Amino acid sequence: MEIFNRDINPSDQFVEAYADLAFFARNPPIAEAFGRAERSAVLWKRLHVWVGRASLACVLLVMWTLAYTLTLAPLFGAPTWLEPLSAGLGVAGLGAQLILIFGRLKERWLLARFAAERLRCIKFQAFVLIAEEPDPAKATRYAELFTDQAIANLAQELMGGRSAMLEFNPSEIAIGEQPVKGHGNRGFIATAEAVYERLRLEVQMQHFEAQAHLSREADRLPATLSEVTFVLGAVIACLAIILTGRPDQPSSHGAVLAQAWLHFATWSLFATSAVVAVYQRGAARKSSADRYTRYARDIGRIRTRSPYGTPAGFAEAVRDMESVALLELDEFCRDAEQASYVF
Repeated sequence: MEIFNRDINPSDQFVEAYADLAFFARNPPIAEAFGRAERSAVLWKRLHVWVGRASLACVLLVMWTLAYTLTLAPLFGAPTWLEPLSAGLGVAGLGAQLILIFGRLKERWLLARFAAERLRCIKFQAFVLIAEEPDPAKATRYAELFTDQAIANLAQELMGGRSAMLEFNPSEIAIGEQPVKGHGNRGFIATAEAVYERLRLEVQMQHFEAQAHLSREADRLPATLSEVTFVLGAVIACLAIILTGRPDQPSSHGAVLAQAWLHFATWSLFATSAVVAVYQRGAARKSSADRYTRYARDIGRIRTRSPYGTPAGFAEAVRDMESVALLELDEFCRDAEQASYVF
């Protein structure tokens, strides 16, 4: 079973095995700040998804009850509780939609997720300092200073709220711009490569591949359901039109009943297709699967260069990987902005 965020919170055994890189592997300031952002992101995402799905469920039930009222109720009658139930569902659905719009659930979720992923990047950006400073003690001090300044800069940036995401430009974030000279401490670099490979490249590769698969599998049923219900609704609507337009159409009770059922089925199927389509747009699983697959390939390309041979090669690989991570974060925010459960 996958343990999420094991790159941020590695095991004690792993940290002890690489004692010279204990700060880089664990980075307590990042772990603490990330924990707060991660909890906030998970909470707001759950609320956003729950309220969104509840609103769609209410809308769908209201559409079904309306279809019954317009087609079958004149023949079978409507229960006394149907109208109050439909009104209650309508109020609940409208209330949920208003919460989505004015409660800023998605914005809160995205801002917290943006902060968490930026913190994750800061942790691994610090690995560039290992290539620039061969002494483990000095590299750790530089990493501590870099981390504190980067967290403070990010906190200041996040004070802008949603604009922090809208104005985010991955190419403007420079990491370790000092030139890497010489061969440095090859043993230290080799250890850093192993830690970076295990915590960053391997974890991200596995995460992207797993999420791409899960997103495709989760989207399979809604996509099929939306298409099938729309096609069935269109077929039944055509059948109802053909039967209604026949000049020799009998006016028996059975014929009227059949037409009423056809009309009810048409309304219900089209309503189901529309609501499922909105659900797909809100979940945005297809775009997520495509994004995960694309960036997993990029990480695979970076991993093929390991071992990197020199400090400069290692620094280049870290910069490349962190640029990929920042680009993926930027694309995620743009994709999520377009995803909505609001009608």
